[in-house]
Amino acid sequence: MPLGIIISLILSIIFAACETVLTSLGHLKVNHIIKSKKRGSELLRLWLDNPNLVLATILIGNTIANLLASFLTALYAFKYFGKIGESVSFALLTFIILVFCEISPKTYAKHHAEKLAIVAIVLMKFFVWIFYPLTMVIMGISRGFIKMLGGRVSKQGPFITQEEIEYLIDVSDKEGAIEPEKKEMLSSIFEFGEISVKEIMVPRTDIVSINRAIPFEQMLKQIIESQYSRIPVYDNRDDDIIGILHTKDLLKYWQKGEKPADIREIMSKPYFVPESKKLDELLREFQQKNIQLAIVVDEYGVTAGLVTIEDILEEIVGEIRDEYDEEVELITNPEKGVYVVDAKINLNELEEKTGLQFPKNDYETLGGFVSDLMGKIPKRGDVTKFENYKITVQDADHRRIFKLRIQKEEEETPVDNSQET
Repeated sequence: MPLGIIISLILSIIFAACETVLTSLGHLKVNHIIKSKKRGSELLRLWLDNPNLVLATILIGNTIANLLASFLTALYAFKYFGKIGESVSFALLTFIILVFCEISPKTYAKHHAEKLAIVAIVLMKFFVWIFYPLTMVIMGISRGFIKMLGGRVSKQGPFITQEEIEYLIDVSDKEGAIEPEKKEMLSSIFEFGEISVKEIMVPRTDIVSINRAIPFEQMLKQIIESQYSRIPVYDNRDDDIIGILHTKDLLKYWQKGEKPADIREIMSKPYFVPESKKLDELLREFQQKNIQLAIVVDEYGVTAGLVTIEDILEEIVGEIRDEYDEEVELITNPEKGVYVVDAKINLNELEEKTGLQFPKNDYETLGGFVSDLMGKIPKRGDVTKFENYKITVQDADHRRIFKLRIQKEEEETPVDNSQET
């Protein structure tokens, strides 16, 4: 391959990689590199001060390199192979530019942007100087064309992105500038919009609800025992939620020694949300509609669970406990290789605390996983195996599991019969 073609392709690789390196680095990371005082790092101010000039130089340089490579390849192929060689060389060069001059260097540059930043800006500083007259002419034409179409050219670089803020949080945490708890809270805010209601809801089997048809005295007793301020009310089945009863509204009648003619008169309409709804959307709806509780339904419209504003806020600030909350230990480790676990523990939390790995499916809790594994609602004393663990149902009723025992099975030590005494 002629030297001119090789040089053109190398230049194409350089321009493609430099473009990705610089555009991958936000202002915060660039400033961090500049403050490191490494040799050549000050040149990155060119990117901060005039990103449009650098980008235009890269695009002009890359275009010239690719055109030159195409021209020289066609010339070389036609000279030695005629018309057929010209067609074949065009197809081959297109493949080479796409794979080796675009995809490969850009992928590598994306993953090593910080490491390559100074090299990239040193090279681009040189090419900015080489192409400056041509770049200014083309940028002038471009600005005129944009204005003619009614657009506006901004001299300001990109605004701070979410990735940059996350990067700043990580750096601050490593340098001890913020406390670990605050770092966790800030990180939770960014993950907030990715979490669905299904991941945090109270499952249907754990919902405390009351039947609208029961006597007033029994209803009052159940509500007081529940210690909740709002209780879902169902009609015929416990998944047929028809309203939300506020405890304070019921207590008003009790204080007066009266009974409501129909409980439906004092309960509010339930607010239904799909399992797939994201937490940031639901929190916004809670604020707009001034509600604190929603009933979660699956894709078929069947009650799947319940979510409160407290559940949502706990995803940001962590567990919120009041004077009525009992301290429940979801997992204990009574002896080596043995875990006694609350069935409603989230699998992600269990994996973090024990190092166990569970397959991902529609279930979110350990109880859901075991029910799926056994293909039924297990009874107390039922035993199943998962990998090299024995899982025993310690407590359950006809509807759900409460507690499970996970025990690592000892691996049998092979007996060495190679020697006889």
